[in-house]
Amino acid sequence: MPMMQKTNKKIKTVPVFRQLLTKNRFKKKKLIFISASFLLFYGILLFSGQSNTFTYRINPAQFSPGEPAERDLVVEKDFTYIDQRATALKREAIEMLSYPVFSVRDEITRRVLDNFDRFTEIITEGLSSSYSSEKIFLQIQAALPGYFMKEELIPVLSNKRILDIFSLTRRTLKDLQVGGILGIGTGGGAEKSDYFEVWRWVNGKSEKENVFRNDIMTLQKLPDYTRTYFSGENIGSYADRETAVSLILVFAAENAFYDEEQTVRNRDRALRAMEPVVRKILKGEHVVKKGFVITEDDFEKIKALGNHAASVNLQVLIGNALFMLLLFM
Repeated sequence: MPMMQKTNKKIKTVPVFRQLLTKNRFKKKKLIFISASFLLFYGILLFSGQSNTFTYRINPAQFSPGEPAERDLVVEKDFTYIDQRATALKREAIEMLSYPVFSVRDEITRRVLDNFDRFTEIITEGLSSSYSSEKIFLQIQAALPGYFMKEELIPVLSNKRILDIFSLTRRTLKDLQVGGILGIGTGGGAEKSDYFEVWRWVNGKSEKENVFRNDIMTLQKLPDYTRTYFSGENIGSYADRETAVSLILVFAAENAFYDEEQTVRNRDRALRAMEPVVRKILKGEHVVKKGFVITEDDFEKIKALGNHAASVNLQVLIGNALFMLLLFM
């Protein structure tokens, strides 16, 4: 069997690393060439007159409110902007028109009327049963401790028309409590507001009413209000009216309190629905004239023009860049 002969012929090879290096050098040169071409054409595009907006520059720092303008500033094309100053004033007005909410607590109203009814029951039963004033006083103290001093019951027990007074007093007391006796001074800016939004439950339905400060009822207003009110009623003598007033003052209670959570919700809802103040400036309009004092409104326009120009310039730069990329792809 013939023997295979060995050959010493050498195969010429190129190291893999050298191949990669050669290819990478070629790619690097190609990348540099493409990048340089891209920048060159991009620069030509920007400054060849096809990008006039790029030269539209406004520097608000060159203008100051309260100072005379050093040059005319004329709008080169129509544009709209949000008037931040007017929008802030609008926001402030809406916040002020969102009145503090006061919710009437029905459970307090029921408690007040229940206590008054219990009081009249004791008096009526005591008088019909000819109880002594001492016994009637003790019964009242047991049912309503701390409501009356002994001497305060004398005008009630000695009044011949007390049952009629009870009827009128209860009706008035109910109207006052259902309407709401507000507890002012509970924070949240309620002390400074001229109007209040009062929430009540009337016949099982929620009712809202905006009430002027002078028309709200407070414990401090009760004495004058009830005396004036009862003077117009056919209630009898001055002593009868004073008895009715004293009973109102004993049993009436604050039952409408500041509802911070609802107040904030109302205010936030109103602000979310608010539209910003949008202004339009027309081409050729003078924003300021040289030598004229720059007002706050003028300066708002200048800032808007500056922001608009910067935005347009950025859009042009990006648009041109995308256009060049499409050409080189």
